[in-house]
Amino acid sequence: MTKKTRTRILAGVAALGISFSAVACSQEAKEDLDSATDKVSEAAGDAGDAVKEGAEDAKDAAKDAATDVKEAAKDAADDVKDATKDGADKAKDAADDAKDGAKDAMNDAEHKTDVTDAAGKEVAVPTPIVEMYESMGGTAGHLGKLTDLEEKDGRYLAAFNEGHYIAYSKDTGAQRLNGKIAETWMSEGGLESELGMPTAYEVERQDGNGWTQNFEHGDIIWSQTDGTWGPTVEKN
Repeated sequence: MTKKTRTRILAGVAALGISFSAVACSQEAKEDLDSATDKVSEAAGDAGDAVKEGAEDAKDAAKDAATDVKEAAKDAADDVKDATKDGADKAKDAADDAKDGAKDAMNDAEHKTDVTDAAGKEVAVPTPIVEMYESMGGTAGHLGKLTDLEEKDGRYLAAFNEGHYIAYSKDTGAQRLNGKIAETWMSEGGLESELGMPTAYEVERQDGNGWTQNFEHGDIIWSQTDGTWGPTVEKN
């Protein structure tokens, strides 16, 4: 064998070895690539699961938060409703108290007392009228029950059963009127009469002919003339 031939054989063997080595390297690289691909795929799957779980957790958290907000809003609305109702009740009670206080203050200022009239209604009547009424027996007395109360510029006329009256003003006090003299005074205008308010109860005339009652600006006499009874109005 020649030297040249031997050289060619050795070169071929070397090339074959290199080829086998390249194939081995290529196989190893493929396996590494496959392994890397599997790891990437596994990592991607884990990441996907994590994202899915995170999304579900976020959804549950959002749902829980929405429920909490809804309940909190309902509780707040109920609290506001209760507070409003309590406030309204307290305001009503305060208004009623103020109304009663104002009524009492007005009654005190004007010296009035509540009296139950014939219809069962409470009426604020000047206290001097009530005092005179009570002194005459009140509802058990001959005046009976209060049927009406008139007022004009601080002048009052309380009407009772059977044609009895009590007139009152601060200047004249409480004075009784009844019968024909009362009818005559009211026909003259009553609280607006030019005679003014009564200043005393009627008295029997000295001559025995009837009765006379004095007023601020005159008198009313109930007497008979020629056997006929009738009124005489004398103005000052």
